[in-house]
Amino acid sequence: PMGGKWMNNTPAVQRPDLAIISGRSLTLRVQVFNEGNSPMDKLQVNYTLKSLEGTVVTLTGHTVINSSKPLPVGGSNVVEFVIDDIPAMGSITLWSLKVSVMTTAGSSVEEKKSNLPNNYFSTNIWMIPNHADPAVLSLTVDPLKPTVDQGVNLTVKVANLGPTSFTEDLKMLVDGSAVAINPNRSAENRKVIPVTLAPGERMNLTLTHAFDSEKVYTVRVRLEVTTPQLNTTNDYVETEIYVSPIPGAEFVILGVDIPEEAYVGEETLITITIRNEGSEGAEDVSVNVSYDNIKIVERAETFPPGETRTIEVMWIPRTVGHFSIIVTVNGDRAIEEQNYDNNVYYTDPDRGLYPELNVREREDVGGGGEEVPVFIIAGVVTASVAAGIGIFFLLRR
Repeated sequence: PMGGKWMNNTPAVQRPDLAIISGRSLTLRVQVFNEGNSPMDKLQVNYTLKSLEGTVVTLTGHTVINSSKPLPVGGSNVVEFVIDDIPAMGSITLWSLKVSVMTTAGSSVEEKKSNLPNNYFSTNIWMIPNHADPAVLSLTVDPLKPTVDQGVNLTVKVANLGPTSFTEDLKMLVDGSAVAINPNRSAENRKVIPVTLAPGERMNLTLTHAFDSEKVYTVRVRLEVTTPQLNTTNDYVETEIYVSPIPGAEFVILGVDIPEEAYVGEETLITITIRNEGSEGAEDVSVNVSYDNIKIVERAETFPPGETRTIEVMWIPRTVGHFSIIVTVNGDRAIEEQNYDNNVYYTDPDRGLYPELNVREREDVGGGGEEVPVFIIAGVVTASVAAGIGIFFLLRR
């Protein structure tokens, strides 16, 4: 029922059970019931089935309930229509259905045509073809920004939107040419994956491909529909993938190890772990360690491709305070271009990496205000190089 109570003598229509397949006859059962407070007689039930897409097709019909006695209050009657002239559709289309009831009591034409309030039901429905309907629904790419020769996973969702099963081949075309996607088959059949789907079934398939050049590729995943009557409106999806070059040298700071606290005039060890993730080595790579924009050490290093290296820097703080340690590996790029990148490592607590370094005085350090010379060795230790820089400071106590 549409719900609620209607006006006096107002018939209502219950929603029919719909199963619309084009090219087949449709049985439409309509239950009419009286929710008013007095009996009803001479009722006419009408239907209109109309296409909303493509060529407009309108199917109409009506019947009169000629019961031997009026429809009593709270009573109901079932009317059945058999619609035989539904055309065969090549694809899924949207249709509208309206079912209404009116009274034919009285003799005037106006009275017979007048629909009573709230006496109709209408909805939009899908008309599905009377055969399998292969469809490629979506395609996702991971990673979104691959590099040359990197394996890319392309996940495609396929479906059967029709009432019968199908078996068709799935292909992937890169710039118009089919590529191998099925390593489990013989060489001549590796460019297709057979797909069998029952009515309403959906399936996810993951295809892997590596692109060999830096460019924008057009990728199309398609069901090769060979059965003549099957719909091919939704048989493929297409996307573009930009493949970037492999970086020549790409530096990542894996970690910076600093103590929880340090003391004025005492050596403080800072350990840095760096990896070159690029495909090429690099010379004169600048490794810079500073605090509050004051340089502790800057050193030129040579990094072979794929090498992970630990660098130790010794620092003797001169004043008490909280210092933000910053490590940068700028390679062949300006430091300004690498802020918040993997090549810049902050100890700022707001960025959640490491706390600031707390430098304080030791209580047992002697002295009475004299100038104490302090000689600092800031060493950078590598796999093949051990070097030191001597820096002379006067620390006033």
